Amino acid sequence: MRVFPMSDPRFRGRKLTYPLQDIPCHRHPPQPKKASMAVQNSCEENIMKTLRLGFSLILLGLTAPWLAAAPAAGKYLRSEAFDVSSLIPPAPADNSLTTAADVTTLLEVQKRRTPEAIAFAAFIADHYSAFQFDTVIGEWFTPENLPVSAAIFAQIAEDRYAISSKGKKIWQRPRPPLLDPRIHACIHLPHSDSYPSGHATMAYVWADLLAEMFPEKRDALRERAELIAWTRVIGGVHYPSDITAGRMLGDRLAQEFLKIPALQAALQDIRQEAARAAAVSSGAKPAPSPGAGLR
Repeated sequence: MRVFPMSDPRFRGRKLTYPLQDIPCHRHPPQPKKASMAVQNSCEENIMKTLRLGFSLILLGLTAPWLAAAPAAGKYLRSEAFDVSSLIPPAPADNSLTTAADVTTLLEVQKRRTPEAIAFAAFIADHYSAFQFDTVIGEWFTPENLPVSAAIFAQIAEDRYAISSKGKKIWQRPRPPLLDPRIHACIHLPHSDSYPSGHATMAYVWADLLAEMFPEKRDALRERAELIAWTRVIGGVHYPSDITAGRMLGDRLAQEFLKIPALQAALQDIRQEAARAAAVSSGAKPAPSPGAGLR
């Protein structure tokens, strides 16, 4: 039986910052009003909107936040170039042995989840970005310190979202609490379909791309991606097989990202910005920016 690996130092042994009664445990999925059905967004769509707004605010020095345009998907990878059904196995049928095993696992995890684990799953859901890997890379790895990197990460996230969302529309697998009322989601239950997990896909894309810049941290980055992905099972909003599909898709998309010359150039910009931020954090004199002093 998988035990949740609570390794994030921000949550280990710490008192929760909000009462447990404030954590929604949805025994039955919230039903939107008919009048608002057309405008209901999935959890991931809401997160992506928040992500775009955050990066717009980071770039405050360039333009007013209310004028900043969100990146359009397709700069590095175009969704129409990918047949998701050829990249990952089909979603398990609702009456399959795989789904039965998934449900059994979810019920066992539900019995064992702790307040600390629930808090961490909620934190991951609400802070959906490459900067979730700060515990591996360093405390200096923040959007405030890395505004250029943050904008690049936002673009990668948009491209990934457009592709993985196609899989959800193909298979339309119901979220766990919609299939089995014994499963209670203790983080926000998205209205989108379940397979593959977008959070898991993104986590492994981040891990693989960050490993290109920090190769000595490759194993730790993969472990962090596994932890991030597993929080979706802890929260009761994904099946374990959704997570497996997300890992497979994330690894494949990372390979495709790395084939793009423009993305390789962007990674070099991230390397340079990260080196300067790390140097400042350590108290060392940062290397000058390329072209510094040339006028």
